[in-house]
Amino acid sequence: MLSQALLNSLYNMAIADAKGKKSEARRSVYIIEVRPIDPNCTFDVYVGSTWHSVKYRFEQHREGGSKAAQIFRNRAKPGGLRWDLMEGFPKFHNKDAVERAEKRVADYLARKGYKVNCNMLTKKKPKDRNE
Repeated sequence: MLSQALLNSLYNMAIADAKGKKSEARRSVYIIEVRPIDPNCTFDVYVGSTWHSVKYRFEQHREGGSKAAQIFRNRAKPGGLRWDLMEGFPKFHNKDAVERAEKRVADYLARKGYKVNCNMLTKKKPKDRNE
């Protein structure tokens, strides 16, 4: 499980994202264990976000092909969802908000010693009102 401070931060982001919205929040951050097949792949976890169910998105990674993250196409196989690290994650409405949350989770895991693969770590920094 992640720290209470990180979870509080994610909830504050989700609350800000929900202002003025009437629909149900559907976007989620998820974490997948990485099982390298390429000896040069050193990642432990992959952090992503989706508007699909987390289980559906995991299956897309597991099947490979164009819907899978680049790392799961030829460098590694998804080992499984890390529910233990996702416990208590809120859902988000907007893509920008869930991507900020995704980056925050990836940064946190990296600081805790995980070797993290996440598109948001290499993407231009999104605007984050809470940083």
